[in-house]
Amino acid sequence: MDAAVESTVLAIPAEMAATRESTALTDVRAHVEPDLVLLPGPDRRPQAVARARQVFEGPVIHPPLGRVDGAVQNHAVGETSIVPVQRATALSKAASTVAEVHADAPNRPVILVCDDVGVSVDQTTLEASLDHADALADVVPAGRSRVTILTGRLPAEYDRCWVLDREDATVRDVREPAANRLDERSEREGAATVSLRLRGVGSIDDYGDSGTVVTMRLGHDASQEYADDDATDGTGVADHWPIRSVDSIGSDAFGIRAVDGVGPKTAQGLADRDVRSRADLLETPVSELAALPGIGASAADRMRQHARVIETGEPRRVTEEALPGSGDADPPLCLDIETDGLSPSIIWQIGVYDPATDNYRAFVERRDPSDPGAVVETFVEWLVGSQSDRTLLTWNGWRFDYKHLGAFVERYVPAYRDPWESIGKRDLYRWAVTDGNAVLPGRTNKLTAVAEALGYERAGTGLDGATTAAAYSRFVRTGEPLDWDRHERYCEDDCRALWAIYDALMDAPMAAHDCDRTPAGQTGLGDFA
Repeated sequence: MDAAVESTVLAIPAEMAATRESTALTDVRAHVEPDLVLLPGPDRRPQAVARARQVFEGPVIHPPLGRVDGAVQNHAVGETSIVPVQRATALSKAASTVAEVHADAPNRPVILVCDDVGVSVDQTTLEASLDHADALADVVPAGRSRVTILTGRLPAEYDRCWVLDREDATVRDVREPAANRLDERSEREGAATVSLRLRGVGSIDDYGDSGTVVTMRLGHDASQEYADDDATDGTGVADHWPIRSVDSIGSDAFGIRAVDGVGPKTAQGLADRDVRSRADLLETPVSELAALPGIGASAADRMRQHARVIETGEPRRVTEEALPGSGDADPPLCLDIETDGLSPSIIWQIGVYDPATDNYRAFVERRDPSDPGAVVETFVEWLVGSQSDRTLLTWNGWRFDYKHLGAFVERYVPAYRDPWESIGKRDLYRWAVTDGNAVLPGRTNKLTAVAEALGYERAGTGLDGATTAAAYSRFVRTGEPLDWDRHERYCEDDCRALWAIYDALMDAPMAAHDCDRTPAGQTGLGDFA
């Protein structure tokens, strides 16, 4: 069963809401329509709240502002209660609010929001401690074992379960969320502990000073791999982790700064000339843009080309360079792999989509993960035996898919090293982005972002690379099967999305001018999927 997403929470940097052009906020709204908007602290930014409420229809909460009477509110978002806390000193009031929620609806998930909560590291012992652990342990009422906590003090990539002693708040363990299952260990802990899933909604370092926009999908999931996470804790009460997926993106991906070459200084220079949106940019002659300090004719043309692509959702080719594999008798085979992490110990799924026949083939290890080379061997045998004249196509594959497949062939099936090396391998990301042959739509150069901007409809599995890797790691540890069909659909979805981009680029028009495009800055691991 697919994840049931019932509501969406959007976290926007307060600095962005307070200072960026209004079109940047409306651009965020066009990207996602949230049920609740969170402006993390810790600084108080009343202007951020006022401006956000002019753009978004749902509730806008900024915990540092709090309420005049000091009360702690409960915001119902779908089937989840969100409880913002102004300061750590108000956690005792939050405990009363959470207790009321639990009394009315014992199964209702709770998300506490407090920007005073963070993790401190002793510089001598290098031991980590949870700030305000005593007060946080008291927030979880008897009969409930889990609460999710959001904090702007930690980056959006932070996600850990802190297991505390219910009586004295001693830290029993700090776990990966996937490890916080109701196994024998948690049964022994029973009602003596509380589990606090601490998730950051602050800026990620990769995005620099621009800040991070975080989209959180809330809901429930009845699939097998989440069954234990959402089971009862021995009290007969189901404690759910309500956040099913998190998507983070730099705030510079919105508004006029989403255009290549438009950073904060250029954006300010454009604003001084009343060019505040991408629409304004498209209406401004290249000659006027080129006259601005630090831009020039080539950069001005590139800006307009990229702005047009973002606005229309239609890619443009900017060179005469042929698409990779376009000269072959048959179209390339779209390839995607799934592993147990970025430094994999096993490649457990390999998906191949053949556009020539519209057929998809999956190579999956469902039974014996102790043999990390089995799937690779089966795949290479099939490829060499029946598809040796075809070219493979990936998205950022030279940094992941081809890299790890080559290493696994070398290590586990060296007899196929030469045949594997002889197979043609191409990468669409390298052709379009790194080599600068096309301008792509999408907030980022991630496969999913570009494909969706082109109108590709995802399968709605609720998975991403990180969650499917974590799910397989659980299978390796416990032997409990995954929802295999769901994970195969996810891999197939990526393969078909890759072809959707390729197909769109085949029909893409040439740019009116040579924009001499510099590749976009999305060159990290986030560009894979």
